[in-house]
Amino acid sequence: MKFRLEHYHIAFAGMVIAAVALTDGTFNFFTGHVYSLSYNYYFLSLTEGRLGIPLEIAGLEAFYTDDGQAHLYYGILPALLRLPFWPLVDLRVVPVSSAIVFLLVVGGALFGHRTLLLIQRTDLTASEDISVHRHRMFLMGTTALWLVSPVTILAMNSSVYHEPIAAAFFLVMAFIHVVAKDVFLTGRLTPSGLLLLGLLAALAVHARPHVAIGLYLCVCLFSLLLFVARYSDAKANGRILPVRFVSGILPAVLPMLIMLISGLCYLLINFLRWGDPFMLPPMERYGEFLAGEGYSLRINTFLENGFFSFARILPNLVYHLAGGSALNAILSDFLNTGFVRKEGPGGYLLSIWLFWLVVSGLAVWGMRRHGSTLDWLQKCFLFSAGLSLGVIALYTAGFGTVTFRYKVELWYPLFFGFVVFLAMYDRVASASGPSFYRVWGIVLRYALIVSIYSMLIALVLYYTFMFFRGPITLPTPKLEALRAAFPL
Repeated sequence: MKFRLEHYHIAFAGMVIAAVALTDGTFNFFTGHVYSLSYNYYFLSLTEGRLGIPLEIAGLEAFYTDDGQAHLYYGILPALLRLPFWPLVDLRVVPVSSAIVFLLVVGGALFGHRTLLLIQRTDLTASEDISVHRHRMFLMGTTALWLVSPVTILAMNSSVYHEPIAAAFFLVMAFIHVVAKDVFLTGRLTPSGLLLLGLLAALAVHARPHVAIGLYLCVCLFSLLLFVARYSDAKANGRILPVRFVSGILPAVLPMLIMLISGLCYLLINFLRWGDPFMLPPMERYGEFLAGEGYSLRINTFLENGFFSFARILPNLVYHLAGGSALNAILSDFLNTGFVRKEGPGGYLLSIWLFWLVVSGLAVWGMRRHGSTLDWLQKCFLFSAGLSLGVIALYTAGFGTVTFRYKVELWYPLFFGFVVFLAMYDRVASASGPSFYRVWGIVLRYALIVSIYSMLIALVLYYTFMFFRGPITLPTPKLEALRAAFPL
């Protein structure tokens, strides 16, 4: 597919908006926000063979050993991304988080944009040219991708909270691109595609481990499907049983090995940090606890129910969708979720992502009504990908905190739904008649306008939430309280 400038004018506008938001219009990417030096010092510690960083740098967002050394509980990947900057700037004083967040967010969005462009030009059956109506849908999708998506959320600040989410966003969007490229062009995943997916999933372990759970599940399901397909092909070609088995299982060996090694490395890092590969240290070693929070409702809930709980999924999803409604309170009481922290301002999915919700619903409807145009293997690959991305969203909804940035990980299955809908658009529209173009065209344009307006309001509130755009290091009173926990 050749690069054509007119296909990317929305992308260029989105990049400029993201750069302006992230740098306050200065275009200086060597500034930072809350705890932006944490990963700099994490990288420098790694170069010296250590994992701990100074108390003054990590602040409240770390667990502490008895000597006052802070250990970040985030993945190691954002720290490794400092490597290209190491010879260029003094990482002890120059934050590079804004540059890294910008590159990750824009890179991820470009993968998404490229995916939509690929689908817009490719019919599942390769029987028709791209229609005018599908091109309009492509333009609406790319507009939504750059203006009402994780791109704009993550561009609001480059705090330590956003970096691992931005890294995971990049990896998931690359993951979706590989899936769409293989499944919609060839009808099945290729061995080289499976290898790329295994590598992306392995990297995600060190960005957002719960995101990696969904990607690992997807690679495992794809490996099984590819085994069945290749085994059947070998059988049809008259191969003997051992050859069929080897032909089926061989493409999965290297991806599985890469994911296994990455998972073991993650457990080893945990063991070196906490002394336990599977568990975080006690909450009494958490920076917030040591600086004065103590046994608050939040801390007690974590102690009793853990950081993740299945009981929280449904009430938290309701809150993400519509806010603190009566239904959210009823479900929380009925399921005994305990205290869930509702952090900071932000919009709700029924408004900011109305467009994505509508097209995802149309994708499900289209697959049910017109999925017969796909062969069984394509449908299995698509279902496996959608299920795995849904697992990421459900896991995120089970956290003990509800915050605006977590909506990034609820978006992945919605974007994949749009990819499927765009691919099925000609089939659905031709079977439904002209009314489909007229009615749903109006509905989706209205939904996009509502989403853009609602997201703008939500982003203004999130931008002005000064905690995230506050000083790089901890304010003096809390810093002194934290230091007092480690008397010399």
